Amino acid sequence: MPSELERIIAELCGTPRSTDNPFAHPAFLRVVDYCKATYPNAGSKLWLTMAISDALRSLGIHFREATAKLEGALSPTAAAEALHLAFTAPTARRVHLCPLDWAENPPDVVFGRSSMRRFSEKELMDLAEADRIQRTFPSSKVDWKRLSRFHWLIVEEDIPLIAEPGARALPIMYKPLKRDLGAFLPHQGRFPEAVEEALFLMLLAPWEDWAEVPEVDWRGFRVPWIYTADRDLFVRMQAPPQDASLTWLPVAFTDVYGETHEEDQPAHYTLADEASGLPTMVNQSLWEDWLIASKTPLLAAPVAHFLVRAFLSDHIDEFLAHLMVVEASLGLKADYGPKQKGNLHNNLRPTDRMVRRIGKLLCDSVAGEEYRHLFDVRSNYVHGRQMGEISSADLKSARTMARKIAARLIQVAAHDTAATNREAYLVSLLD
Repeated sequence: MPSELERIIAELCGTPRSTDNPFAHPAFLRVVDYCKATYPNAGSKLWLTMAISDALRSLGIHFREATAKLEGALSPTAAAEALHLAFTAPTARRVHLCPLDWAENPPDVVFGRSSMRRFSEKELMDLAEADRIQRTFPSSKVDWKRLSRFHWLIVEEDIPLIAEPGARALPIMYKPLKRDLGAFLPHQGRFPEAVEEALFLMLLAPWEDWAEVPEVDWRGFRVPWIYTADRDLFVRMQAPPQDASLTWLPVAFTDVYGETHEEDQPAHYTLADEASGLPTMVNQSLWEDWLIASKTPLLAAPVAHFLVRAFLSDHIDEFLAHLMVVEASLGLKADYGPKQKGNLHNNLRPTDRMVRRIGKLLCDSVAGEEYRHLFDVRSNYVHGRQMGEISSADLKSARTMARKIAARLIQVAAHDTAATNREAYLVSLLD
């Protein structure tokens, strides 16, 4: 670490703070000029200024506000070392903290870079970098003890640091000015890709069979939000997580003296004892199969996207998303094209083809006919035909079918060399 950077930061820490024009602060400008001249990836000075300002703030150096020295602020030596590392490190760790709202007491699971369990107060604070949160948002209050009463899915990934600091701090400023502001990627998820991938594998377990009251909700948990702690110093920190945004229920109990008390406890769905088998289904072996399968043509379709969409949706949107998992898994464009000369399956309608593929893939002819029923329900809705309620049994059936097909496809793609050609494999299911 250059000693000159340490000296300049020490000078910045030792000068009075000002709110007049903090970005014109002489000592701060010396930090920016030094970084611009020293690091080849410094990039645009304008956005570099903003990136360094945010970085210093998260290190406890609040030169922009006329406040006293913050508790927990880093020393000039430590701050200079952190800033130097932000410019020179090839990668940075990104940790996604996903609270499992409504989770009762699922067993611990570990796969890939993901783990699900209860974390202690200190563990959560370390994962979320609570010290940086407090330095960046000094007036915020986070009750880590209450947050630790929930189960969490933690997903970690390493991000290559290719872009310049300004682009990491303010990526929107590096997008073309002349662009369609309303354009979007059709299969972009609500959460980061690594999180949705982990959720997809979690959803391959039969939660709908474990739910004690599946007609109310088949899920074993909900994920209302995630908090991403980025170790890249130039990425702006998110507002701190709050336990009030999770679901609590008042519970009364009687102490040893016979007095009745009431306290808030995390709400939860009730799961059957069979849920203890989760680690035998969602584990490192499944992760390794997924790593192989996700790179094959058989899983090129957005199967995972729709299964997660169903989990994050409700009612008719959930029902449709489950059926879209089936169609994305086993449907072909050729099913709706002109009849091909010499094709033995020309007499099969698209729905009949799906029915046959499902029965063959799952070795269950009843499942194929169940799809025909579910597809009729779906068609009634889409085409505005007269229809009544969609039953909870149909919703559960759609969920089960989507889960089983997605899980079977991963198994086939990872272990069956005959499935390297997606179209040929799906056609073979008609034989």
